[in-house]
Amino acid sequence: MRALLLAVALAGSALAQDVTTPGVDGAEAAVQAYIEDYAQGDLTGAIERIEPDEVEEFAGLLARFNEQMGEFGVFDIPKGQTPSKTVAGFIESVMDGEFNEALDTLEGTVIGTVMESDSLAHVVGRSSFSILGGDVGAVNVTTARWDGSRWWVSFGEKLTAFRRGVEAASGE
Repeated sequence: MRALLLAVALAGSALAQDVTTPGVDGAEAAVQAYIEDYAQGDLTGAIERIEPDEVEEFAGLLARFNEQMGEFGVFDIPKGQTPSKTVAGFIESVMDGEFNEALDTLEGTVIGTVMESDSLAHVVGRSSFSILGGDVGAVNVTTARWDGSRWWVSFGEKLTAFRRGVEAASGE
């Protein structure tokens, strides 16, 4: 799961556009703002840049997964907690010292953006960071969706994969 979170977090951009701008510039701005919040340790800010319906679904899946794990659950989920707080709590539970140090050294640039449609963009970025005494580079893709007024970062197929994993664990 940590690899999934790191891959999602590392598709950075160097552009400073407005997330309400239609097209490539707005999609890249949404991803850039998400990465900057994440890299600065502002998990709430980063999560607020993800499609709200996806955050709600992810939080529900986390709660379901935790229930299935019983005493081996990943983290405590207080009753009545908002979906954003649930997701932030999960991320904090899987982050450790090395991961935090990697975020401190994170650098990224946009290679390009593939517009699948007017409302769906895939931002390709090259990132680098240091962890456990070595440098790591990667090329990542972060999906962004336009809702008619702004761009949102999207979990995309990663959410589908997590949903399938939770369903498989429960025997569905």
